Amino acid sequence: MFNELYVDYTGPNYSVTKAYSDKDIERAITLHQGDSIPGFPSFDSFLYLIVPKIDELREPALDILNEIYMHMETLA
Repeated sequence: MFNELYVDYTGPNYSVTKAYSDKDIERAITLHQGDSIPGFPSFDSFLYLIVPKIDELREPALDILNEIYMHMETLA
């Protein structure tokens, strides 16, 4: 189950940045300007872009864990 969990999110054909256009990235940088090194976007810009993608990974993992838990309960 765990080996197949993130098959859609791995391999040479998957890119997390496909979901973002240049305008999305520019918007994130503009929204989260602040204390950063000149020429580099802030860490908050990165978080703004990556947290929704991490959230997409959370639900399938929780579903698998619940399924395994239920299976273990039936064995006990």
